[in-house]
Amino acid sequence: MYVTGFWFIDQDSEYEPPIELEDFLGRKQLPLCFGFGSMTMPNPEYLTHYIVEALKKTHQGGIILSGWGNVGRTVNIKDSLRVFVIKEVPHDWLFPQVPAVVHHGGASTTAAVLRAGTPSVTVPFKASQPVWGEKLTRLGVSPQPIPYQKISEKTLAAAIEVVLGDEVMRCKAQELGQKIRDEDGVANAVEAFHRHLGLIG
Repeated sequence: MYVTGFWFIDQDSEYEPPIELEDFLGRKQLPLCFGFGSMTMPNPEYLTHYIVEALKKTHQGGIILSGWGNVGRTVNIKDSLRVFVIKEVPHDWLFPQVPAVVHHGGASTTAAVLRAGTPSVTVPFKASQPVWGEKLTRLGVSPQPIPYQKISEKTLAAAIEVVLGDEVMRCKAQELGQKIRDEDGVANAVEAFHRHLGLIG
């Protein structure tokens, strides 16, 4: 068995964000990012409510990537001063710019968060997501995962306070991010493949 490191497909390096997003990121207090990828749910307004209320409790702002689940579509005008909702943004552009990411723990999102060197909170829904969430916790770059079925404004606010207030966690995330940026998973995989075939010594 060969452990090659993550295989990244870098997204559009020419990405130009909407001016509204740039303005939101330019605030004195950097917003957190919330994104749940392809996860769908019958009532996304509940998750939206928990996010908004947790941000109020912790006096933070947030960027919601609405994704496939349309999270954030019920944010009202008043709350839009605290929350910015956008369908999607390249992770490799956004994640390094925020103090923390709240995500579902999918493999590719987890890899992007780790490479960015940004601490995170996982809200796993299914499949391998709980495993990735636990791995991040064991690495010291995330508090305990919050299963989607148990999320509330209280549990989310508590996790946000931990991830923003733990300087050791932030340093570990930055150190791990540098290690991942220094490795080349694709090149390692090609070398391992050739070595297995006996093409190189």
